[in-house]
Amino acid sequence: MRFTIIFVFYFLFFSTGSYSQKESYSWYFGANAAITFDTPDGEPIALNNSLVNTLEGVSSISDSTGKLMFYSDGVRVWNSQHKVMNPDTSMHGHFSSTQSALIVKKPGVNSIYYIFTVDAGQYFDNIDPTQPENKGLCCTVIDAELNDGLGEIVEINTLIQKPAAEKLTATIHYNNQDLWIVSHEWNSDNFISVLLTDQGIEDVINSSVGLNYTGSYLRSIGMMKFSPCGTKLAAAVNEYDFVELYSFDNSTGKVFDPISIRTFGRYSNYGVEFSPNGNKLYVSDFTQRSIHQYDVTDLNADLVNLSGRKIYGNSNRAVPGALQIGPNGKIYIALLNSNYLDVIENPNLTGDECNYRADAVRLASVKFSAKSLYGLPNMSQGYFFMKSNLRDTIVCGGDNLIIDPVTNVLFNEMTFIWEGPNGYISTKYFLKIDDFSENDAGKYYFKAFFREYVISDSILISYSQIPIAKIIGDSIICSDAPIILSSQFEAHEYIWSTGESTQSIEVNQPGTYILTLLNDGHCSDSDTLLVRAEIAKFEFINANDAQFGEICLGESLEINLSIKNVTGIDVLIKDVKLLHSSSEIEMSNAINILVKKDEIFELKKIVKSDIIAMVDDTLTFIISDFCKVEDNLPIKGKIIAINTISIPEIETAPGDDICIPVYARLDCNDAQELESDVEFEVSFNADYFYPNNITNGEIVSNEVVDGKRILKMKIDDFTLSNGGNELTQICGKVLVGNDIDEALVIDNAVWDSDLIRSSYSYGNLKIRACALEIRPINYFKPASLTVKSAIGEPQVNILLEGMTEGEYELTIFNSAGFEIENYNYHNLRKELFIHEIEFSTSTLPTGIYIATLKSPWNFKSEKFIIVK
Repeated sequence: MRFTIIFVFYFLFFSTGSYSQKESYSWYFGANAAITFDTPDGEPIALNNSLVNTLEGVSSISDSTGKLMFYSDGVRVWNSQHKVMNPDTSMHGHFSSTQSALIVKKPGVNSIYYIFTVDAGQYFDNIDPTQPENKGLCCTVIDAELNDGLGEIVEINTLIQKPAAEKLTATIHYNNQDLWIVSHEWNSDNFISVLLTDQGIEDVINSSVGLNYTGSYLRSIGMMKFSPCGTKLAAAVNEYDFVELYSFDNSTGKVFDPISIRTFGRYSNYGVEFSPNGNKLYVSDFTQRSIHQYDVTDLNADLVNLSGRKIYGNSNRAVPGALQIGPNGKIYIALLNSNYLDVIENPNLTGDECNYRADAVRLASVKFSAKSLYGLPNMSQGYFFMKSNLRDTIVCGGDNLIIDPVTNVLFNEMTFIWEGPNGYISTKYFLKIDDFSENDAGKYYFKAFFREYVISDSILISYSQIPIAKIIGDSIICSDAPIILSSQFEAHEYIWSTGESTQSIEVNQPGTYILTLLNDGHCSDSDTLLVRAEIAKFEFINANDAQFGEICLGESLEINLSIKNVTGIDVLIKDVKLLHSSSEIEMSNAINILVKKDEIFELKKIVKSDIIAMVDDTLTFIISDFCKVEDNLPIKGKIIAINTISIPEIETAPGDDICIPVYARLDCNDAQELESDVEFEVSFNADYFYPNNITNGEIVSNEVVDGKRILKMKIDDFTLSNGGNELTQICGKVLVGNDIDEALVIDNAVWDSDLIRSSYSYGNLKIRACALEIRPINYFKPASLTVKSAIGEPQVNILLEGMTEGEYELTIFNSAGFEIENYNYHNLRKELFIHEIEFSTSTLPTGIYIATLKSPWNFKSEKFIIVK
């Protein structure tokens, strides 16, 4: 069997995952200046909505679609609606810090943004006495999901290290996911590399290398930038006539191998920026108002210094400040107090061919005054990195090959060229070869173009012949001896479905066996062999005995079966089980017997179930390891739950307000509790009692038919148990009735399942008088009943309280509605009395009990618990 293998090689532009070049589309800077690159041709146009007004360092960031998220001068931060997010607490940047702020998104987390800040050098001590010391490198965190998606600051001014120079830049980690944020310590030669991951700031790496930033605080001035690929780092230092160039290990965060680029008398170097391919470095000087280009392809100090060229200089124009590469691959130049930005159109080219163009981007409209000052937005240089990830590979003969370098819609404007053996040329974004053959093998060259960005790469694709897999060996097993399965052909690697890796294996049970062969190029082929067993056969002499009818929930039933072995050979029966593992019944313990040929054996099984169910399963035989069974025995029956619904006898008087309890008890021995909804009816002579409500559940209907009141009730989630529980109480007014006891008839109980069956124990309603006499109205306090019980005590104290002359009857019932005890008390006076009865519980089990009090004018009941 041959497999189609698709090789996917991701083409990485600026990074992988959610790291998108469009996050660099919105620029806010200077004095109310703003531009956007979200245009059809990628050329920037001015915006008239910026509220930032700062001399130097700024930063801004968009979402992955190019929509503005935030911008900051390192002191304040504005949201996309241009509202200040920190009106009460300033961040620790500074309006005169070269790279005051840097906004980045937390890797792998679209909603969290970090703003890193560096303070101005302490040359401001003499100007602003409220700034006694440098505040160093700090960070502030924004949650973009808060404030209806406009974001809120959740952490501000967390100190990372101080003091710090005015340098702050970032690049993508070697893993194409995390970020390095790099600054430089003041009064030190130490670079600070902050590792930002999806867990936050995970590490801070220090590199002591190069120039010691000390002495005059003006030496804190000057930009620091990464090359787009993150392996080169350039820093301009004011008051020195050189620019520092370093190598950077983007896997460890270490800065190393410094070289000095001489600027020969230019001591005001300020802005630095790399070309898209990272081979050219541009430096601005604000005193001589010039911009110089250096070739940094090879990090050799002599070669770099010899390559220096002035590409712009004009003492009559505005002072150049920051340099910043744009998403279109061009480099833009800030000009102090200018309504325009200059641009380097082709920064990858040498000397004048780079095409420096003055006044290229207008910042101010007629109605809106905006100016560039020294700064342009500081952002991760990883946005401007483009690379491929092609790796040499081996393709198996006959496979379909697809090499796909692009997966992001960002690349709609890109163009591609693939070139390969035998004159192969393609301008599609993928390399596709069907039915790969040895003639297709060779070196393939790839180029991608996106505006000023160009990437070249190659991949060596080798051919490998697919091996032929074939299993040989016996395919029937039904004895104690194992069989041998082997690969007919030799191979570099053998992989059996059993996990073994030899050319031959022993098997001792039936099943499907798969062999996969691999050659040294990891091309594979597979073969499958089904090893089957002899089929065992049985004759069931009394099969009808497996139809067990009905058993009560939780109870056991013994099934006796006579079975004859008609397989033709002796069979070892290890067990008899139910075919379905989710069966509603349980089987008794396993067996292990050897049944001779034509022998009849007796099988005794005990079945039991803890749930009600219609059983429709199959008894199956587990026999020797080498044989299967053909005959199985159906087993059918019902597991039912039998219960009794009962009402006790109630004796009362006309006009009494009473509650009639209704009980239900599960009548299956050893059954677990069972929960179900139930509807049922209680009927009685309508002249005896008028029901108003029930204490549990709802009244479905209440009607009188032929003089009988029929009360239909529904109780949800009622628990049936062997001890019995109260379903509900029917509460209402006792009517006149007559001197004949009236039966309280229970009927038509309907549970969730037809397997729940009810019988009924009717109650009686006894009314002591047939009619009420006409008598004057007396005001009195109704009788009350209070039960005082305590855990472990041998008695319960019951208080009767009333003020009506006459008979008071106290009756104790258990939870099943059966009478336990009865007390009578006769009150001779029409005044308040309290009578206490001590009720012994020594012979009663733990459970729920009910005390009822019948007084001359009312009926009271109260539940209580006895706990031994």
